[in-house]
Amino acid sequence: MKRCKFYIDGFNLYRGRLQRERHHRWLNPVRLAESLVQHGEAVVGVEMYTAHVSGKIDLEGQQRQALYLQALRTLEPQLRLHVGKFAIKERWVKPTGYPGARPEGYSWNEPLPELVEAWVAQEKESDVKLAVHLLHHGYQDEFDRAYVVSNDSDLTEAVRLVKEELCKEVVLVPPVPERGGQSAPLAGKLREAASVVTHIRSHHLAECQFPQNVVKENGRHVTRPREWDDSS
Repeated sequence: MKRCKFYIDGFNLYRGRLQRERHHRWLNPVRLAESLVQHGEAVVGVEMYTAHVSGKIDLEGQQRQALYLQALRTLEPQLRLHVGKFAIKERWVKPTGYPGARPEGYSWNEPLPELVEAWVAQEKESDVKLAVHLLHHGYQDEFDRAYVVSNDSDLTEAVRLVKEELCKEVVLVPPVPERGGQSAPLAGKLREAASVVTHIRSHHLAECQFPQNVVKENGRHVTRPREWDDSS
């Protein structure tokens, strides 16, 4: 039986799939891992990397994430959660097209300005931690096969070292959107570094959701945000 460990880049998963598929955001990562392994493989652990949403940019999003983090912690010790942070900086940026706005119906002046001042959120720590843990666990012989759920090319060297120096299999699971039943392009160097590539299909996400109400260790419930329901 091959020992498989999962390394999930939560922010990359959100940007790649869940930002578009709101009804799949109440995702149970342990069930997702179990749905992706093959016959003769066993999941020995799931490492998930994410960062706190900034209330400065999205207060309601921060509150929804807090509920999700509570649900994730009910999966311990099967899942180990690593929470980093976002650095919020003011930057002058160039609009790429006609921007959306809050509140809805806001009318932009024409022509659009060449540059606008914006808050830019940059996730810190997650990709570095994932790469370090992947290498460290490989050296400690904690897995035979690693599944890396990310499409971040910054992980290329860590994936290559685990495959070539430690002779461990690394399965790349890029959380890229499906287009007409096909997956979008991948980070080329990362794909070359991995042993094999597999994909998350919509049915995986649909079948691996938490129940509507998740029971915590203290007996209290945490409920799926209504904004993530199919009907919302």
